[in-house]
Amino acid sequence: MPWPSARRWARRTQRHTDCQTEAEWEYACRAGTTTPYHFGPTISTDQANYDGNYPYDSGEKGIRRGKVMPVGSFPPNAWDCTKCTETLMNGAMTGRPPTSR
Repeated sequence: MPWPSARRWARRTQRHTDCQTEAEWEYACRAGTTTPYHFGPTISTDQANYDGNYPYDSGEKGIRRGKVMPVGSFPPNAWDCTKCTETLMNGAMTGRPPTSR
C-alpha cells in the first residue's frame, strides 16, 4: 500500500499503525535465519522472481520472466510469509539481487 493511502486509511479509521522498519521487514523475510535469504545463502529463479541473468553469489543462472508473478507462485518462508524476496528485488528495479549481507 502506498504511504499516502496508508495515511488516509489511518485517518479514516482513526487507527495508529507503525510501518515496519527495514530491520523488522528483513527479519520477517528471513524468518529468523542468518543467511542472506530464508532458504539459504543464495537464490534461484525457482524461489523468487528476478532477472536470472544475474545470479547472486555462487548461484546458477536462471530465467528472466519479465513480469510480476501471482502470490503463491513461490514457496513461503518458515513463518508462512510470501513475496518478501520478490518485493525486495522488484522494488530495487536494478535487475540484480542486492549484495549486502
